Amino acid sequence: MHFNTPLTLDLALAPNHLYYGDCLEVMQHWPDESVDTVYGDPPFNSKATYSILWGDDAGKQKAQLDAFTDMWTWGAEAEQRLRHLTRYKHPALRAIRAVPERSGMAAYLIYMAERLTEMKRILKPTGAIYLHCDETAGYHLKVLMDTIFGPENFQCGIVWHRTGGSAKGNQYAPRRFGRSTDYILFYSMPKQRFNGIYVPDPDVAERYPKVDDNGRRFALTPLWRGRSMGPRPSLCYEWRGYTNPYPSGWRVTKEHLEQLYQQGRVYFSAKGTPYRIRYMDEDRGILLDNVWTDISPLGGRSKERLGYPTQKPLALLERIVKASSNEGELILDPFCGCGTTMEAGLKLGRQVVGIDVSMFALDLINTVRFAGKYPALPIKGIPTDFESAERLAQTNPFQFEKWAVWQTGMMPNVRQTGDSGVDGQGVLVAAPEEGYTALTLAQVKGGKPRSYVADVERFCYTLIERNAACGVFITLRPIGKRSSVHATAGRLGTITIGNTTYPRLQFWSIQEFYAHGTRPHLPPLVDPYKDRTAQTLLDL
Repeated sequence: MHFNTPLTLDLALAPNHLYYGDCLEVMQHWPDESVDTVYGDPPFNSKATYSILWGDDAGKQKAQLDAFTDMWTWGAEAEQRLRHLTRYKHPALRAIRAVPERSGMAAYLIYMAERLTEMKRILKPTGAIYLHCDETAGYHLKVLMDTIFGPENFQCGIVWHRTGGSAKGNQYAPRRFGRSTDYILFYSMPKQRFNGIYVPDPDVAERYPKVDDNGRRFALTPLWRGRSMGPRPSLCYEWRGYTNPYPSGWRVTKEHLEQLYQQGRVYFSAKGTPYRIRYMDEDRGILLDNVWTDISPLGGRSKERLGYPTQKPLALLERIVKASSNEGELILDPFCGCGTTMEAGLKLGRQVVGIDVSMFALDLINTVRFAGKYPALPIKGIPTDFESAERLAQTNPFQFEKWAVWQTGMMPNVRQTGDSGVDGQGVLVAAPEEGYTALTLAQVKGGKPRSYVADVERFCYTLIERNAACGVFITLRPIGKRSSVHATAGRLGTITIGNTTYPRLQFWSIQEFYAHGTRPHLPPLVDPYKDRTAQTLLDL
């Protein structure tokens, strides 16, 4: 099902690339049956805002960036998506209609239905998909995936015990059992190849009680099928004078049995009964089931932690990648965040593709996660010249705003409305001498050239109200030199840091950026990547 999203940038599928944008819009430009394995860790509809804090090593001058808001409400966008699904008589409508009409959950399920449909289309017949969720919407997502992938292709629901010690909610006076698990819905295509995962058996020594002359522990297993297994005429044969006295026959073919004998793997008991020798050092362990308790979540002091909300342990993604893919195959994470799936795939010799709506996340992958380990992955979906920037502003203004803010060194806001004209913010390394805070703000206007008098006046008011050190007003094209907004900005004055003076409000355009390479004249900003005290917070 395609919604004919206009192609604004190069979004063709390319292994070992990252993509900036909505995964629905990106995947719609990929060919059918082109991906081997999908792991998705989408928003959970948890009614929470996930944020990142950063500051200096002393914990001062900290600022918060909203990474994304996992909160869904019914609105015009959900209404439009519902019309699309209804027009195509999408089978997911059955699952969506099972929740209250025009509710936040319905909006969330419609959002997921569109994207899961594309994921199924691009999966190879041998492929598999893992969808990470929790109990907030997990049960609804199970029904939704049944309608899209088919209940016959549901392999299992993996339960990951994601907390250690006391489960969340057990402290003080609990009203319920603690919530300490995530769920990973595992579906496969009809011809999937599953590798299986084996984990060490803690009781393995007890299962191999014998020791040979070389000190190798071993155990004996029957070569004859038990009488209760029933007759197997094809396995009833004489071998070196031995025959199973029952019609159930041998456990292996005669050729295989002779090979075992030549390898010294056949043992004869005192009564002359043949047994197979199995060595402990060749034991693969226990085939892993669907309850995973051996992978701990990332603690606050974990070396893996990058300061990104909802980050998952590398071991978790390595296990999934190993189970349902082989070297050289293509792994997709359509909500890749800080890139745990990308690292797991590259580490295991796979090709990877990641999509995210956050430039912060994609830059974090290349700048921090891959630093010293892997070459940076090219990013598609971002403007490469003024024309592509203009197209992005026209077709996806919110993505344009975030991208434009990122070019200043500030961090884009996740909120798309009710942001008081603030589209991004940053923290200066040092506060100005004039007594303002170290906060710097950005506002973006990507529409057609017009008078920005009212917009600039409101932005000035926000700078004053928040006592911000400075701000940048970003436009697609330069503001005319005769515009009165220059005088408005001049009335805010300047700030001084060290021996350098900066305008408190300045104007900067994307056209100037591509024509002359100019960027805003800002004081040094705090780098969230290099601040190891950065903490991820969940604002409940």
